[in-house]
Amino acid sequence: MKKIVIRTLVVATLLFIQNACTTVNAQQLDNFNVSISQNGEEKNIVNNTVTLQKKEFAIVVHFSQPMTLLVSAALNDKTYKPATKQKPLDELPAFINPGAMAETMFNKDKEILLSDDSPSNWYYDSIDDHRFNSIHIDENGITAEREIENLYDVIKKETIPISDVKKPLYLVFVSCKYNDKKERTEIHRQYMEIKWE
Repeated sequence: MKKIVIRTLVVATLLFIQNACTTVNAQQLDNFNVSISQNGEEKNIVNNTVTLQKKEFAIVVHFSQPMTLLVSAALNDKTYKPATKQKPLDELPAFINPGAMAETMFNKDKEILLSDDSPSNWYYDSIDDHRFNSIHIDENGITAEREIENLYDVIKKETIPISDVKKPLYLVFVSCKYNDKKERTEIHRQYMEIKWE
């Protein structure tokens, strides 16, 4: 009797450990982190806010694996503010509609698309298929850098050089998984406000 109980406990413990490891690995596989650099230096982000000079900067995304990010960029906080309060994705104005704006391959225009109604689709699929200026791959994952010289207002069809931006830039980054019906579930979210010196 004791042997059966011990075997049952051992099997249950092993199954628990396997499940815990699988959960951790799944979370690691879906992970990303965003940082900002300017003049070749990573900038400190404090309370989700970073202050930059009004000149070219880079958004650096660290992926654990090839993935797609939905990115909301706006000069108002309509999406940012509810994102910081952890409102569900379908309550964030830029993410209500399930579609996303397609940007140019390899970010040749060095810009971010501004929109209150739709996020951009930034992804890394392979070294030949991505929306970043440069890619570095090592044992820690994928580091993708997107250089930013301009903002492009999709409604006004207007390019705004960073030197002319007068308001903070609000960014919300989201990764999702999709089921067979193309319904999405949010996996990870990061947000930040860029202020200007």
